Amino acid sequence: MTTATLLATLRAQGVTLAVEGDDLLVDGPETVLTDEVVSELKARKPDIIRCWLRTPLRLILVRHDHRCRCGRAFACTAPSCAGKPIPCVCCRLDDHRQGQQGGAR
Repeated sequence: MTTATLLATLRAQGVTLAVEGDDLLVDGPETVLTDEVVSELKARKPDIIRCWLRTPLRLILVRHDHRCRCGRAFACTAPSCAGKPIPCVCCRLDDHRQGQQGGAR
């Protein structure tokens, strides 16, 4: 697997990468960032940083689905929320309304 393919695969699984100087910052679901994957990232760190620096910045969409606590399913493309529990719009509105009612008492 090439480094670019590895990065695309991890990105699709909700892993985010950033480069700060000589440091490679990695964040993502623990179920994805296994010891084996972390070892692979460490071994490929110089190549990952080179790949990262030569790739122009662009919006990356990661298509994934969420299921809200109410049971509604919805699609999303924001890479930062892949694998995280996200309430649907209806539940967010309900929470907002309940918060307003709680403050008015």
